[in-house]
Amino acid sequence: CNTNGIPDECDIADETSEDINGDGVPDECQCLADIDGSGAVTIDDILVVIGYWGSSNPAGDLNSDGIINIEDLLIIFDEWGPCP
Repeated sequence: CNTNGIPDECDIADETSEDINGDGVPDECQCLADIDGSGAVTIDDILVVIGYWGSSNPAGDLNSDGIINIEDLLIIFDEWGPCP
């Protein structure tokens, strides 16, 4: 998906690409933090994470670790702005 000519699973296996949520798709090919589907990571996505803080709601659990916490908020800050 990242057009580097290497299969995605190989990029993930050799750690050239991250796959935080473990779905088999390199994170640079997704916009994980765009929770509301607006096409950009904005304050609205932060509000979703804050709204579900401490819970296990999958809507805000961006790294799929089972709880919404600072790690999820950091993903939003890292992906801030328009989606690729």
